[in-house]
Amino acid sequence: NEKLNESLKIKEFKNGEIKTTTSWYRRLSPFAEESLRLIKCLYEDLAAHVRFHGVLFQDDAYLTDFEDFHPEAIKFYQKELKIKNISEIFENEIIKQKWTQLKIKILDNFTKELEKIVKKYRPNAKFARNIYSRVIFEPESKEWFCQDFNTFLKNYDYTAIMAYPQMENIYGMKKIRNWLLFLVNQTKKYSKNLDKCIFKIQTYDWSKNKWIKEKQFKKELRILLSLGVKHIGYYPDNIYEDKPNVEKVATITSGKYFPFKIK
Repeated sequence: NEKLNESLKIKEFKNGEIKTTTSWYRRLSPFAEESLRLIKCLYEDLAAHVRFHGVLFQDDAYLTDFEDFHPEAIKFYQKELKIKNISEIFENEIIKQKWTQLKIKILDNFTKELEKIVKKYRPNAKFARNIYSRVIFEPESKEWFCQDFNTFLKNYDYTAIMAYPQMENIYGMKKIRNWLLFLVNQTKKYSKNLDKCIFKIQTYDWSKNKWIKEKQFKKELRILLSLGVKHIGYYPDNIYEDKPNVEKVATITSGKYFPFKIK
């Protein structure tokens, strides 16, 4: 239902006007009860009929610093923040910080509700959630994404850190290595042993619209392992076109190839 879909979308507040978000990801508002009901139905069907080991909540689970102004969200703010007008959020820094924390909590709670429904059918399932790397090394970006690394470590079995150097416009192995070293060191400030952290590198360069060669991103994965990272991953993976090539990638990601290839 197109009308229902539009009514549930996240809203943004820009230039004194509330409208459907113009962000890259078009998402349903986590404040709308109907959004949760519909998405829970999808997860319940998935858990009941598909065998899987776990769920990764992708990087669309975020809210920018000018989202969400869905009608149900505004009612929630008025009650919790004791405000009459949404303009008060941007006029008072203390209120703005509380607003950010509310949004972080709502997103976290939304995923926990989905986790509950999955565990009815898959009690041993593991749960992970993507986090933008900037949230880890730029404290102010917590407000930009409504993500908190500390709550991620507490709420999920694993946190998938988007270690995407090319997305950060970082090229050349020396610069990439330095950036990955910086990211790992910053991560260790929150999780010293990195047990619950998955470092996920990109296999596609969206700025250049082309796949990154396996040789290139395997070097990045080796750098991460050399820095003490215990869990690695990559994205995207086009299984239909075999990109990246599974045989080339398996030599570093598959246990069958470590320490020796099993023939």
